[in-house]
Parts: sequence; C-alpha cells; structure tokens
Amino acid sequence: MESKAERPMPAFKNVSGRSLMVYTFTDRDEVINYQLQMLANNSIPGILKAGTISLDGESHLQYDITSLIPLKKLLERRKIGRMDFLDLIRNIAAVAEGMEQYLLDAEKIVFDSRYIFADPQDLKLEFAYLPEKTSERDSDSLRSFLLNLIVNDIQFLSEHSDNFVQKMLEILKSEDFKASNLREYIKDMENDSQKAVSEPRIETSQALLKEKEPAPPILPETKPVIKVSKLGYPTSSYVILGSVTGVLILFLITLLVTGIISPGNPDSLLSLFGFLMIAGAVTYLVYSKVFSPEKKTEKIALPQRVVYVNKTFTVPAPTPDKKEGNIEKNDVNDSIPKDISAAKSAGHEAAVARESISPRILTGNSSSSPVSEAMASKGSKSVNTEKYRDKTVILDCGSLKLPHLKRTQGNSYETIILKKFPFMLGRLESQVDYCINNPAIGKLHAELIRTSEGYVISDINSLNGTFVNGERLQPGQDMTIKNGDRIVLGNEEFVFYE
Repeated sequence: MESKAERPMPAFKNVSGRSLMVYTFTDRDEVINYQLQMLANNSIPGILKAGTISLDGESHLQYDITSLIPLKKLLERRKIGRMDFLDLIRNIAAVAEGMEQYLLDAEKIVFDSRYIFADPQDLKLEFAYLPEKTSERDSDSLRSFLLNLIVNDIQFLSEHSDNFVQKMLEILKSEDFKASNLREYIKDMENDSQKAVSEPRIETSQALLKEKEPAPPILPETKPVIKVSKLGYPTSSYVILGSVTGVLILFLITLLVTGIISPGNPDSLLSLFGFLMIAGAVTYLVYSKVFSPEKKTEKIALPQRVVYVNKTFTVPAPTPDKKEGNIEKNDVNDSIPKDISAAKSAGHEAAVARESISPRILTGNSSSSPVSEAMASKGSKSVNTEKYRDKTVILDCGSLKLPHLKRTQGNSYETIILKKFPFMLGRLESQVDYCINNPAIGKLHAELIRTSEGYVISDINSLNGTFVNGERLQPGQDMTIKNGDRIVLGNEEFVFYE
C-alpha cells in the first residue's frame, strides 16, 4: 500500500510590513497551474488572499496572514459555546462546498488548525489551498481535522447542552462521511433551536398545575447600619468664637464702668460707634477663619446595629457614668459576637482589637491601610492609622522577584506583572492578558512564553510588528528575551525584567 503524501510545511516571513505564509514547490510540474492562477487572480470566499512568485525554477505561493490569528492559538484563549461551534462548522462547510464553482478540489484545502487563520473578534475562518497534482492525499483530512478539533483543541463552555457535540461525533463516525453532511447537521441544529424556543410555553403551562414551592427565606441585610450626620463645624470653632465674644462683652462693660460710654460724656456716641466698628471687624475676622467651608467635617455616630449573615447583635453606647476614654475592655469585648468566624465564612471580614480598643473602632469601618496591616502582623498591640489616612504607600517595583514588563512610553512607567504564561498582549480586551488601548497595536499582538530554557516572545502576525532590541521578529518566530531587553510593540516600548 502506497504511503500518503505529506503536505509541505509552510515558511513565515515579513515583507514590507505584511506577514506572509509561504508554500514552496520545487518542481513546477507538481503544481496545477490553472488552480495556481485561480488563487492568485480571484478573491475566493474562505480562502486566504494569495499571490504567486516564480523564482529559480521554484513556485512560491504566498498567503497574506497580517492581523490574523492561527485557529489553534485562538482556541487556547477562548472557550466555545454552542453558537460559536455552529458558526465554525458553518464556515468549514461553506468553504468545502464552494470549491467546485472555482474548479478547485476540497481535499486540497489545508485542514490544520495551525495553518487556518481567523479574525479574533468574529471567528471568521480563512483557509490555505495547495494546488498540487499529488493524488495520494488523505481523503479523510476533513474528518480527521474535525475530530482533532473537538477532542483536543476546543474548550467547550459549561452551558445547557442539547448534545450538539455528540451528534457531530456520530456524523464523523459514519463511513460515508462527506462535506455535505455538515450542511445537514447545521439544519438539524437550527430546527432544534426553533423547537427549544416554543418548548418553554408548554413547560410553563404544565408548571402552573404543580403546587407552588415555598418562597426561599429572605436573608437579613448584610451591610452594617451606620448613622452618619451632616457636615458640621468642630467644637473648637464654637469655643474660639465664644471666647472672642466674651472678651468683647467684658470690654464693653469696662467702658460703661469707667464712664467713657455714659449720658454725661459728650463723646459717648462717638466712643460707642468706635466700639461697634471694632467689635464687628473682630467678630467678622474670627468667624471667617473658624467657620470657613474647609473647616467642615463629617461626623460619624456609633452604629446602633451591625448585621452579619443570619447574625444580628447590638453595640451599646457608653453609659453616662463612664468617660469616653475610660471604657473597660470587658464591656467592649462582651458587645462583640463570639462567632466571628461565621461572619468571615460568608465573605465578611471583621478586624477585632482585643488589646487596646476605643469607641471609634466600632463605627463599622473595616478598611485598614497597608501600613497598619504590616504593623499588626509584627505583633503591635495598638496602631494609630490616623496619620496614614491621606498617605500614599510607595512600593519598590525594582525589588520584584516576579517576571514583569515596565512600560516606558511617554510619562508612563507602569509595571505589568507576568502572573501566568502564556501571556498575551494586544488591543482586544476580552482575549488578552494585558490590554493596550492603542490603534497601532494588534488585537492579539504578541505573546510571552516561559520555557525550561527561559522566556521567549513571539509576534502574532501584527501589522506594525514586534521588535526586541531593535530587531523585528518574523511571523511565527520565537525569540529568547533576557533581563533588561527592550521590547517594542508598534509604537509602545517596554523593558523586560526577570
């Protein structure tokens, strides 16, 4: 039995900013010339845009794959649901059945997910075609491709299933499988979808005959109840204004006692007018200073009730006979529920200070600064976080032990932690690990991979290219990167650190 001929492996290169996949035929007699011209001179639906070059007795068939993503790479980053799977099968069926009108043979389509390309947004597939004369090609290439796609490449979403995958596998197992079976499969799935639309009405009418299930119990409110008063002025403002007013009143009494302001003094009216002018000016000056808008503060009262999941307890206010600063520890600790772990398991975090606690801790504000958390981890009994409230904690990115990229474009020095591999950079936010909102960046522009020998980067057929230390990567090329290497994606520059 003759062995089946293997397809030639393509080469990838960049020419004038275009990413090309090139098939080379060393013997022109092996190529079907009219099919080669058909590919070069026509825009065939589902087939990559092609061009041909004859050089030194060799024929080069070049497919433009700029900005397109290999299907295998795309399926690694995207889970497929029922509708996406049916669209894939519909695209494959359309290109296989459309070859006859262009006098082409469907068996010469390259059914290999590494060399099938797609737009990452709409999953529209683009195939390569090899116009060879070899007749021993595998006639089951489409069947093998679909089986490998379902079993190895596709990650299916966890959703309500009508066994659409199982039905496809049953079709592929058939001995007389052909491309037209895919069209029949699509019609059957569309009919099933139409039936599914009408079924809920029947189920609803049947459900009305059943006894109503008791409504689930309503869980108590999970947010702490906090009473917050309106903005007001601090007590010190009122004390200062009252003190000034008291001094002015004492000064007026002095003027009356000494007779400066008395009916018998001819200058009493002038003295009274002068006093009123001075008193008014002093009062206005003091009022404008201590009652200015920036002096307003937000006063937060103690919460009367704090609610956790299925747990309600009351925090009593301090009794009148105890001063605010002298509340005993036992009184406060007794007001805190013992079952704090139950609240934590429901997603609520409670910071309980057992050693040194004041009424301010009981306001329901559970947020804490990184500085206070760090000090608490060292065993500090009490932490004063007031002075850190408006402070920014500086992190030293230079001491990071994780691999990362430092973005150096313009005034931006953003640090990108490479938390997982492969790590994709690009413009399409839903399918990349780091989104670069820049039209000069490809949808899926470049990918970083960690290997046993180190870290490598590859360009994903981007239009504006990927450069490492000034050298442009060829499509499909993996380049090793080391600490301090400069990486340029389009017009965005990064520095890699291990």
